[in-house]
Amino acid sequence: RRSRRGRGRGGGRGLVVQDVNAPSDVVWDRILDYDRYADMVPKTAESSNYEVVKHRPTRKDPLERTIFTRMKVGFPLLKLEFYVKHMYYPSLHSL
Repeated sequence: RRSRRGRGRGGGRGLVVQDVNAPSDVVWDRILDYDRYADMVPKTAESSNYEVVKHRPTRKDPLERTIFTRMKVGFPLLKLEFYVKHMYYPSLHSL
């Protein structure tokens, strides 16, 4: 597992890599199932997509979907709500 974080003005970025012994379609189905993250990811209280924009991928711009997700995580003394913009490029195996 490898991870990297960076900070910019008004936000941050993260990268995590994990090897999984499963077919890629199964892995992507789980990663993209944001509505079930509360069942799969510890400390996630709520997670749901509030908008999904489908795009027509091209060779120049292979973006297929932009997924906007609202998430809430909970810790004993702290609850955080945040919004994530996911850009899904299946032909590049990238989110």
